[in-house]
Parts: sequence; structure tokens; C-alpha cells
Amino acid sequence: MSESNDIKTSPTKVAILDWQMSTLRSPVIDISYLVYSTGSGVELEKFDELLEFYYDSFSNFLKELGSNAEEIFPYSSLKEHWRKYALFGLLMAILGLPMILCDKEEVVSFEDLQEDQNFSDIINFEIKEKDLYYRRIKDVVRHYFDYIL
Repeated sequence: MSESNDIKTSPTKVAILDWQMSTLRSPVIDISYLVYSTGSGVELEKFDELLEFYYDSFSNFLKELGSNAEEIFPYSSLKEHWRKYALFGLLMAILGLPMILCDKEEVVSFEDLQEDQNFSDIINFEIKEKDLYYRRIKDVVRHYFDYIL
């Protein structure tokens, strides 16, 4: 079989996968981080719908693999895990939202970090959208406590 002219024979990009944080754990660790870091009060009001959608997708995927989600990890377990592990997402949102909500110009990039600077120089900065940050934190904290209580 001859090689086409438009197929590249040499690598053009390199991707580094960091497996340092890879572990077997509840999916709620990742879901809570995603939901609390990206969701506003509007999305959090529809949280039960989002969780059901996630579980339906999860169930369908397990079914395609020949397993039964209700036997392996029932929806009730997912909700129980949310009460148990969502604190991770809450804490990560509190730490990460300033960087998520900031303008690119407001934060020092890793590339621009000088040898005499610390990592804390990257995360210690003032964001312009303080009202948005406080509103989002309030929404996330309220959702967390409403859900676990």
C-alpha cells in the first residue's frame, strides 16, 4: 500500500499525559469540580437534571460494555457520593474561580514566571470581576449546603 502525500510520516506534536493524580475514586470528585467550577446559580438550579443526565450517560456506556449500572453503581450511590465527596469540588472552586474568571492580562502565566518568583505569584492577584466571583462562590456554597443537609 503506497503512502499518500498528505499523510504525515513524522510526529508534529507532542502531548504529555500527567498520571500523577490518577487514582480509582468516586466520579463525584471530578463531577463536583466541573459543576462547581463552571456552573452559576442558573445551572445549579438544574443540578438534579444534570446529575440524572450524567447517570443516564454513564448507565448507557456501561450497558454497551455489557454491564448493569444499577448493579455496579446505582443512582442512589451517586447521590450518596455527592453528599460525601462534593466538598472537593467546592474547595477547588473557591481556589480556582479567580483564575477561571480573570482576564488573561490579570494573571502571570507560567511562561512569564521569572526564576525569582514563586508559584504564589501566579495565584495571588486581584480580579476585576469581584462581584461575579462572590456571586458564583455564594451560589456554589449555597448549593453544597442545601444538597448535603
